[in-house]
Amino acid sequence: MASMRERRGGHGFTLVELLVVVSIIVLLLAILTPSLHRVKKMTYTTICGSNTRQFAHAMNVYGTQHKNEIVSCMEWVRRCQYPPWDAWPYHKDTRTALVNGLLWKYLQSESVYICPVFASLNYPYKGNPNYGLSYTYAMNGNINHLWGATRKPNYIKYSDIHSPQTVFLLSEEMPWATPGFSVAGLNDGVLLSRSFPSADSLAYLHGEGTVDEGLSNVVFADCHVSTRHIWETKEVTFDD
Repeated sequence: MASMRERRGGHGFTLVELLVVVSIIVLLLAILTPSLHRVKKMTYTTICGSNTRQFAHAMNVYGTQHKNEIVSCMEWVRRCQYPPWDAWPYHKDTRTALVNGLLWKYLQSESVYICPVFASLNYPYKGNPNYGLSYTYAMNGNINHLWGATRKPNYIKYSDIHSPQTVFLLSEEMPWATPGFSVAGLNDGVLLSRSFPSADSLAYLHGEGTVDEGLSNVVFADCHVSTRHIWETKEVTFDD
């Protein structure tokens, strides 16, 4: 039997046939793109959850080596000692805060400190590309902040925590100012959502990525990770 090319006298595909093929490809892309986008978002969420879980394990190892103490929320990363003071996670040298922090020896990976969703946004400090982002997570400052003496409870040791499955150690901090939730945005790596609910808040980088639908990864003292809604900011602080 003669081939299609032979029946056409050696000519290639017709314009109509090419248009049909192109239309099919476009249709397939239209069908697959949303699915690929969802898979990408799920992958980012999974990586972020892995990051926070690694922090919890690192903090537990730190505790076993330091008389059961919880690493200080002021020292898990070391803030920069030069301006801009109002955006401490942003540095000319992005490694500064990390390598000088008390958890670096247990992690030693810059990528662990940044949620991949936030990294994909390429969000510079006030549009200044000279400042890189070093971390997007924040420690629960309500458990051992210097102001803890007036804002109970103030956990210094793991043994002080009554319900480790309900006390979170670290989460994603609100990366930008959002009316009703955060006036500061990502700042010093210390999350004080209970003490200052209008200043510090969980982020909403996952889910639909909106105030109403967004979720944040939160890791608890027993090392389990949960995605919590931004509206739960004040409920995942400590076991009081």
